Amino acid sequence: MKIFKIIAVLAVVLLAACGGSDDASKVASKIQSNEQLTESDYKVMVDYCGKYAESAQKIQDQINNLPVDSEESEKLNEDMSDLASKYPLVSEFFGKITTATEEEVGYRMLAFRHVIYKKGDGVDMAAHQWEHFTTALFEDGWLTSSTGSPADTPWVVEVERAADDESLLRIVSPYKAEGSTFAGDEGYIALSMADHDFVKVYPNVLCGYTHMGYPLNLFNLEGFFDMLGYDREWIELYPKFHDNSYYDVDTKTITIYNCRYNFPGSGNSAYLWSGNSGESLADRMVARLHLDYDPASVLSPETDADGEAEYYNLQGIRVTTPAAGGIYIRRCGNEAVKVRVN
Repeated sequence: MKIFKIIAVLAVVLLAACGGSDDASKVASKIQSNEQLTESDYKVMVDYCGKYAESAQKIQDQINNLPVDSEESEKLNEDMSDLASKYPLVSEFFGKITTATEEEVGYRMLAFRHVIYKKGDGVDMAAHQWEHFTTALFEDGWLTSSTGSPADTPWVVEVERAADDESLLRIVSPYKAEGSTFAGDEGYIALSMADHDFVKVYPNVLCGYTHMGYPLNLFNLEGFFDMLGYDREWIELYPKFHDNSYYDVDTKTITIYNCRYNFPGSGNSAYLWSGNSGESLADRMVARLHLDYDPASVLSPETDADGEAEYYNLQGIRVTTPAAGGIYIRRCGNEAVKVRVN
């Protein structure tokens, strides 16, 4: 299995008004003359670096998916060098932005792709009293996604809730649970349900699984950048952001996009998997947690004891023949429950 690391290319969100090359040259002259920089000057630098980052990331994404010694990879590296020559002030501007205070910048400081200079602290498990909340069917978008589809091998996990914060949940020892396809130990995955349309899974929480000697922290980009102090508006503009993680009240399902991992000592980095050919597996790194799941509700359509039953998928579409192993809403009369079909 090949590990794919998001590279440290400057990824600046374009929050500022456009600044042309003449404006950039003027700002560079002010820096060289040690003149006081204004908020407008910083906006020019942000825009300049952002334009470079946007183009550089497109090239780097292609490089990441190619063999290192391929002709195409070499050509793309030449393109990257040519691009850098067109933006000779990036390093100088980058240095000024990263060392500036919020007062100097005059608006929100920007994050850079894993050259982040603020450190997130994660969730302090000991700071909360935890209580059993429910059981859930877990489709693992972190580890299982490295080898196959998470929906193919779900298993049942315990979910706890913080007594002092009902929006804070944690999955208890997910890789130690019976049915897990990975042999793990005690650990947690911590998530915030404060915003049902923007569910955050927090970093710096050990999940209980060790990969190649490294204990893993599992999180999503929403939680990663939230812990670094960035708001939802900024996070949704991040180039690698897939879609909002969310909670569907009707199906009681938490869908977690943007799954990432790291390990103690890796700094503020976020990793994802790649296939044997170097292709990114980010699209299948999607976890789902089906809350209030009753293991005893694993049924066969032919053995329903309550009479004629109707089945619907989690999008609310009626299904005539439920597939074995699938998760459905089973309705019989006025009762509706979520089940996994044998």
